[in-house]
Amino acid sequence: MIPTIEPLKIGIKAIKKSYKEMHKWQKTFNEMFNGNFVPTYNDTLEIALVDILQRIYNDKDVLGWWIYEMQFGKNAHKGVMTDEKGNNIPMRTVADLYRYYAKYTLNSCPIKKSYK
Repeated sequence: MIPTIEPLKIGIKAIKKSYKEMHKWQKTFNEMFNGNFVPTYNDTLEIALVDILQRIYNDKDVLGWWIYEMQFGKNAHKGVMTDEKGNNIPMRTVADLYRYYAKYTLNSCPIKKSYK
């Protein structure tokens, strides 16, 4: 069975919320401690959730890139990801990310697929 978009939506929402909260805390601590490093964030659950989503969607490295480098797709401009023929692969939204998985990674899963 092909995974639906729902686990991806739930996971991304949780990671995004955690990421935003961490940045708020870091900004506050930077102001309080003049930019000195203050270890305040434990990313164990975030890392585990990313790992689970990568396993579900047969993803090796796109999810981490999409979250951290592309800032949850916000920085994903046209041409930032292309297929082997140079065609643009949209990566701005969770739906775009899921379409990427459906076309490129879920097809390589050793699971019988049925598209409706």
